[in-house]
Amino acid sequence: MSDATAAPLTAGGRADLAAFDAPDEAALLAAGAASCVATIAAGRLVYRGR
Repeated sequence: MSDATAAPLTAGGRADLAAFDAPDEAALLAAGAASCVATIAAGRLVYRGR
């Protein structure tokens, strides 16, 4: 995950992020994209897991 970038959210700014159901980086690497529970692109919810 060292290639991930982060920037602070700003009011009126673009919001791109994903939320994963993983307790730590090792679990995230093991589960991969299957652990994604939500994805936000340009401030809009584009994916919501069940």
